[in-house]
Amino acid sequence: MIDEHGNTVTAADADRVLRDSAYRAIISKVRSDQIAIFTNSKASDTEAREEAHAVIRALDKIEQAFKSVKDDEAVKLKRKGRS
Repeated sequence: MIDEHGNTVTAADADRVLRDSAYRAIISKVRSDQIAIFTNSKASDTEAREEAHAVIRALDKIEQAFKSVKDDEAVKLKRKGRS
């Protein structure tokens, strides 16, 4: 994958990040904090729940982006092997 600045992110890069213990710990902590906000909110805390939900969705999108880089490269390699 090449971003808008011309930087390349390879499947190996994505895999390294997804396996990194610090990355996983931080993502897990942020996700747990947001779930706690969501589940412990009062009925009137609509804004807090919406923000927590948005953060959780953003975390999911970030992780999916890394997985997509890995999957895309695997598909390219598989197609290359057939050619």
